[in-house]
Amino acid sequence: MSGTHDVSELVSRAQKGNRESLGVLSAHVRQRVFVYLYRMTLDYHLAQDLAQETVLYMIESLPRLKTTSSSSLWAWIYRSAWGKFQHHLRPQGHQRIVQKTIVDHDALLQLTDQTKGSALEQAERSELFEAICKSLGRLEKRHRNVLILRCFELLSYAEIASVMGSSELQARVLFFR
Repeated sequence: MSGTHDVSELVSRAQKGNRESLGVLSAHVRQRVFVYLYRMTLDYHLAQDLAQETVLYMIESLPRLKTTSSSSLWAWIYRSAWGKFQHHLRPQGHQRIVQKTIVDHDALLQLTDQTKGSALEQAERSELFEAICKSLGRLEKRHRNVLILRCFELLSYAEIASVMGSSELQARVLFFR
């Protein structure tokens, strides 16, 4: 997102009916939420669907949204995405998420802006990324969520607790397990 637009400023403008701000906000949220959900699901198409549902929910909720800071807005958005993800898993029970499709590493590396550098650096990042995806696939969903929110999305433990509906201490404990 460009430095001239703060997410909370875009929300404010979109709430006042500015369609351009709504479009920019939706695109930014969709990309960031898609990357988060892709890391959670390791399923490209499922992540696309859940990201779309999350953005639609954000747009529907926009008139009632009363967030004053970017961090509280992102916590709310991630909480919504987490809820969509959990809702999707309910019919399957509380089993570990297994990789249902081949992870498109190149697409995710591009989405996360990790394609810069020499060919050797890119190959090293790709290899590391593949190992991380395999490891994430073995984690239980709550542990995976905390790890992704803390390490990739750079949320504080308080924000993670808000996303997960738990205490800050529980978020810390899950992270260190």
